[in-house]
Amino acid sequence: MSRLDSQTKPAPDREDRVRDPKISRTSFFRDREALEALVHHAAPHLFARQVDAPIRIWFLDCATGEEAYSLAILLLEQAAKLKVEPKIQIFATGLDADAIKLARQGRYPLEIEAHVSSERLGRFFTRDGESYCIKREVRDLLVFARHDVLKQPPFLHLDLISCRNLTISFDRKLQKEILAILHYTLKSGGYLYLGPAANLDELAEFRAVDLKSGIFQPLASQARQRRVARPPAFEFPDLPVRAGSQEDEEALRAANEELALLHEDLQSSVAELKANEEKLQSTADDVQNLIAATDFGVLFLDAELRIKRFTPRLTDHFNVTGRDVGRFIADFTHRLKYNLLVEDAKAALRDASPIEREVENDTGAFFLVRVRPYHTAHDKAGGVVITLTDITASKKNEEMRRASQERLNAIVSTAADAIVVIDEFGKIQTVNPATQELFG
Repeated sequence: MSRLDSQTKPAPDREDRVRDPKISRTSFFRDREALEALVHHAAPHLFARQVDAPIRIWFLDCATGEEAYSLAILLLEQAAKLKVEPKIQIFATGLDADAIKLARQGRYPLEIEAHVSSERLGRFFTRDGESYCIKREVRDLLVFARHDVLKQPPFLHLDLISCRNLTISFDRKLQKEILAILHYTLKSGGYLYLGPAANLDELAEFRAVDLKSGIFQPLASQARQRRVARPPAFEFPDLPVRAGSQEDEEALRAANEELALLHEDLQSSVAELKANEEKLQSTADDVQNLIAATDFGVLFLDAELRIKRFTPRLTDHFNVTGRDVGRFIADFTHRLKYNLLVEDAKAALRDASPIEREVENDTGAFFLVRVRPYHTAHDKAGGVVITLTDITASKKNEEMRRASQERLNAIVSTAADAIVVIDEFGKIQTVNPATQELFG
């Protein structure tokens, strides 16, 4: 049986254990001493050798994310102690789609107080009702994705791998297969964390850094140097060769291996891109929820003054629907006594400065309209944001104060008695006609 067959048609025993891992949930800072030992050994070395590329970490079988977040927190703490700001990228993967969904949310019950110190809760979490939410400082370091280590191409060029949850669930044969994958994907000088509970027999290609904590580093080997002892998701079929031509056969075999390598590298890149979709989707969800929760009218226009998006409250003023995205704003009617909308939008774009106006609508309500340009990440004018804030109450209060002041002035000016208004510093502010007649 070929390796392709063995990977695509697993035995029932293997399939059951891959699809139903023994560990689906975990806790923060599990095996704290071993995890802290890992960061103590690995972090200074990884921080020191980082140049431009981020430190790449693969956290296998991440379950609901607690252990992966714990590692990220410890790395941030160590970076702060060493006064460095490394770029860190953690790929946290697993098979359980529901667990991955929970990990992406980064929301945990108050019971985590039993495992997370109050100092860490304050620095890395936000209390939200009966839950703690991971802060963006930590969340941005991780990408969660569904991944099968035994079937899909692995992530490559890794500095650190945590595989403690998976390795304790497999027999000797599968342990050896997984370790071969991990050995290949680790950079020279990288670290493999198996944890203190690891029970592995096939560690010939690793040296122990801290055996008690289950921390290892890959050893250089001929297979590693030739890049042939690798676990691709499939192998290219052998190409025909001339009979008896050993030289041609070796050349074709080498070409076959290089093609397989190229294929896996491309597949790994695709896997990374798919994993990063989670971040983009999360950002899109945040924007959409923010727009939906905004309790005033906001209109986003592109550089051509076409509608990009708007908050629900904008429909109180403009006759637009979701189907109108992409259309020119001047094509729509609105309830505002504001004929300069398009001109102000163009001016804000042209001059890169905001414009504010107090505008009345057809029911007599007043709104403060702000027209502001917004810029892209490359500091280019991307369009205009128009906000409408209801100032009717403050406008009425202002009118009431003005009316009261006018009534007071009328009373003072017509009073027969002398009236002098003095401020808190004892200076005369005004006198009425009676005072002038009395004192001249």
